Amino acid sequence: MIIRIYEKVFTQALVLYFTNQRGPFAVLLVPELGVCRVFFKKNNIKLSVGMHISLWMQQVKAGGWRGSDVAGLFFPSSWIQEDLLFLHHLAEITMNFVFSIEDAAVVWDLWQGLFLRDSCDIEDVELKKLMILGSFFLRIGQYVPFDQVAVHGELDQYTVTSRVFADGNELNSGEKKRRIKMWLRLCICSCEPGYALRTIHFLNA
Repeated sequence: MIIRIYEKVFTQALVLYFTNQRGPFAVLLVPELGVCRVFFKKNNIKLSVGMHISLWMQQVKAGGWRGSDVAGLFFPSSWIQEDLLFLHHLAEITMNFVFSIEDAAVVWDLWQGLFLRDSCDIEDVELKKLMILGSFFLRIGQYVPFDQVAVHGELDQYTVTSRVFADGNELNSGEKKRRIKMWLRLCICSCEPGYALRTIHFLNA
């Protein structure tokens, strides 16, 4: 979508970051526009990370937007709201690794799964979170080869294929998580923004 300066557009967005220290400011994921930095005139706006909102957006300069008429639509499923560290981590990697509108569209779909599902195929919540992160990097095509940590097969958002590991043996859950965490850390650190992330210590094996 091409937006001219001062043109207004009505859209939906996902809140990745919000502060009100020097006036309300948010970083939003907009599927048609990518990651946008948005300023608001009204000081009574209160947003939280993970909110799905609708709003009017007006581009006021290259890379800068003004937002208005904000309405909250949805929050993520209850299980992810209870884990604020993971919620903020997913928001942080979205801000730092989504570079194109094409990436924004596929990552938007991933986030929508977090709004629509209260349960999933994996009962182990920690493993479920690792699968969501794995799906993020696979969707945007920024990941290291699986054989660097002896992992292969398709990592899906909520399921693991029957042969996740190269040796084909049924590994215990702890070993499976350790290897996936190792792979995720390599994915995160493969790009320069990864070294600046502040919420990845939970991936320590």
